[in-house]
Amino acid sequence: MRNLILVTALFSSTILFAATPCKPAVEHTKLDQAATQTIQKKVNLGGEPWRLDAKEVAARQVESMDATLKAPVVKAWLKTVKSDEHTQVLSYKTEDRTYEITMRKPEWLLPYASIYKTMIWNVTDVTTTCPAVTNAPAKKPAAATK
Repeated sequence: MRNLILVTALFSSTILFAATPCKPAVEHTKLDQAATQTIQKKVNLGGEPWRLDAKEVAARQVESMDATLKAPVVKAWLKTVKSDEHTQVLSYKTEDRTYEITMRKPEWLLPYASIYKTMIWNVTDVTTTCPAVTNAPAKKPAAATK
């Protein structure tokens, strides 16, 4: 009986969470230089190496926004929108929304990393878009002719 209640509760919460309506949004994150430098120093010492991988950073960002999504799955399906040495823009599409994650390597972080290759990726913007909903009335069937 306990297992049935647990399964029912998990199923219900998943349905409720998945049914959350999509709301278009643009979230801009201003980087805290001191905190970013501390993270960079940690990565330089071998900690949190995933921060050097733009796809992993984007996947973890999406996972933090939607608990029904898991980073390894998201990472496998991320699409590159823009890519250069300083900026990465990746997108992930679900049934009802698209996440576009912009990450940067700010110039002021270079002295802490020595070279661009070892600089961490920082999420600066997340754009959530929703598919257009059409409310067009259904067409009436053409009248039958004799």
